[in-house]
Amino acid sequence: MYLATILDAYSRKCVGWNLSKRIDTQLALGALEKALATRDVKPGLIHHSDRGVQYASTAYVERLLNVQALISMSAVGNPYDNAKAESFFKTLKQEEVYLKQYQTFEEAETNIGQFIEECLCFSLVTRCLSLAVIYLNPYSCTSHKPVPSTLLPFAHLSTGLLLTS
Repeated sequence: MYLATILDAYSRKCVGWNLSKRIDTQLALGALEKALATRDVKPGLIHHSDRGVQYASTAYVERLLNVQALISMSAVGNPYDNAKAESFFKTLKQEEVYLKQYQTFEEAETNIGQFIEECLCFSLVTRCLSLAVIYLNPYSCTSHKPVPSTLLPFAHLSTGLLLTS
């Protein structure tokens, strides 16, 4: 099974995700559509992804251009600019996927989705603690700290192999 996610680089929240048995354009588009549905997207959004063919597909690029996003892709052989997504996937795998034996695709989708929706990212917990807002989840925590006006909205998309069947 494959998971595509869209992470907000400022808050590190997962704002869109999609699980599929295939790694293709529809996998990535599903995550993108979920993210776009939850955000007030303005022209100039920077969308960064790895160099997967699904992110360079005509359908995916056209959808980004429709919302006037600026498209950025990782440099060849440079995994460092994907560190936030890799960290997210590491946490997901260690705290959810490796601890369960999913019997069906639907069970995996339900459990992984619930984990993504309810997960406290360590960077957000640290930020919340520094703001003395210790009883809030990442979604409400980030609303207590305004985004500096000098920062552009930014999304990071990555696909990671979770399980093999």
